[in-house]
Amino acid sequence: MTIYTSKLYDRLVSRRGFIQWAGRSAAFAGVLAATRSLPAVSAEAPTLRVWMGEDYVAKWNAYLPVMIQKVAAELGVNVEVELTPDNDTGRARRTTALEADTLPDILQSGTADAAQLYDLGKIHPIVKDVYARMQASNGGWLDTMAAFVTAKDGNIYGLPFYTRPWLVHYRKDIFDKAGIKVPVATLDDLKAAAQAVNDPKNGLFGTGMPYNQADMDGHMVAFPWLYNSSWQDAHGNLTVNTPANLEALKSYLFFFQKGLTPQDSLDWGGVGNNNAYLTGLSAIVNNTGSLFAALQTKRPDIAEATVLGPWPKALADGKPVSTTIGSCLVIPHNAPNAELSGKFIEKMLNAENMAPLLEAGSGQAMPCRTETTSIEYFKTDPIVSRIVKDVVPYSRPFTSPGPNNGAYGELTSNSTVYFRDMLHRVLVDNMSPEDSLKKFAAQGDELTKKYS
Repeated sequence: MTIYTSKLYDRLVSRRGFIQWAGRSAAFAGVLAATRSLPAVSAEAPTLRVWMGEDYVAKWNAYLPVMIQKVAAELGVNVEVELTPDNDTGRARRTTALEADTLPDILQSGTADAAQLYDLGKIHPIVKDVYARMQASNGGWLDTMAAFVTAKDGNIYGLPFYTRPWLVHYRKDIFDKAGIKVPVATLDDLKAAAQAVNDPKNGLFGTGMPYNQADMDGHMVAFPWLYNSSWQDAHGNLTVNTPANLEALKSYLFFFQKGLTPQDSLDWGGVGNNNAYLTGLSAIVNNTGSLFAALQTKRPDIAEATVLGPWPKALADGKPVSTTIGSCLVIPHNAPNAELSGKFIEKMLNAENMAPLLEAGSGQAMPCRTETTSIEYFKTDPIVSRIVKDVVPYSRPFTSPGPNNGAYGELTSNSTVYFRDMLHRVLVDNMSPEDSLKKFAAQGDELTKKYS
């Protein structure tokens, strides 16, 4: 039986923005056409529960569940799709499911968080088989992808979904007026530039630096790299209490101690510095392509005045850096339909379905599969081409230089409070940076024991 003018198609054509997008995008037009006639799914067919992350880009959130339901219809299975937000509510939802062992059949997760699940024995071994099957088809995975989903013991625990580089955004128009060329060459130059334009009385701060849990993967994870250091070594052993890491901590604290970031940044969630930049409150922020996507629709004037770059080097022998977040799909250890979940993911990640999703991301998601790198969007879009040229060459995996593992993942995760508390102890409790770093190192030691 075939359903003509399916519910999926109706949902899409009811959105004027989607129809306009289809007119510009050959990739999306193909998916739109495919939803016109889809096979009906029997109520007796298996049902897969799929939890995906809710994004900050509206087109992404609108297209993703439709794509998943399309894949389900083509495979003849039912599907329950849930988009969980990256906030306290979403984190609590996942934590509760983890503790109750009721995670869904397919779960989208950050690669570091997925490493914690693996170390706790919560990932199904079929994942590495699916990865191998996909490596042998359609050009396989990009060469860099294995590093994102390889555990400390060498096993694959996740299926790469996309990568997302962090981008330092500069208000070029503001810095032009001050006679400052951006992007700057060094971290000291960035601090000086921020101080030069900082004018809180007139509603402008030099930077917008997060302090709370959200966005630390793009900030506190990256700062030690600028000092030729890191929070772990190449073998996955935590290396926290070092002189270089202390310099990185002091450097990050500088922006708060000098009043270069808004006072309410102490309470920012996942969209805090997005909003600070969108409203013209901050002249420099570091965020993913989701911010630039929002600029295009909400503040095209600021988008036009923005230039992008990585974090500039801090040392003469250092290098610019940018955190690249990895997102992956996992199958929990007790999934009742593990093989079916694997096949579902394989179909979901093929170019036909992923190309429109990556395009919907408006520069906030980069491909993981060879076949999706050749889509026209990555070659011709003016924003994405700038990201590829100016930032991607300096990007590093979240766990660099070591593998994914539970202790590192939990210590540095946006879902935990360790970075926030380290800053809080200095800025609010008046503890010295040295003692706060020692406390952070001690917490890391406890996590190492937990995952041993």
